[in-house]
Amino acid sequence: MRAEKNDKLEFVWDSAVKEIRGEGGVEGLKIENVKTGAESELDCAGLFVFIGYDPATETFAPLVERDDRGFIKAAGTVTSKQGVFAGGDCVRKSLFQVVTACAEGAEAAFAAVKFVEKIKGEAYE
Repeated sequence: MRAEKNDKLEFVWDSAVKEIRGEGGVEGLKIENVKTGAESELDCAGLFVFIGYDPATETFAPLVERDDRGFIKAAGTVTSKQGVFAGGDCVRKSLFQVVTACAEGAEAAFAAVKFVEKIKGEAYE
């Protein structure tokens, strides 16, 4: 990864931010290693939080088709199970960002509302 070659960046894996120190900006962090429980402090002027690549979709495995990485297979927001819609970072796509996940979540919610309204005979097409 190109960022790992940058001397100004330090990667701290398997850790959670416990506290952000600083007044008017980031000056340091208190971090905890989630595997060992060890806490440490790190002086820094900023941070990027990385949660991971693996989608948390195990709950949906019996309901919908997933790919080899666990992402839910969807055409738009429509999954393999009628009435189940998906969007955001649980669906494979080219861009994983909060803004796209929120937009896709809204689309999936709207599709679900339309699905229920159609069943109830209240759909406005």
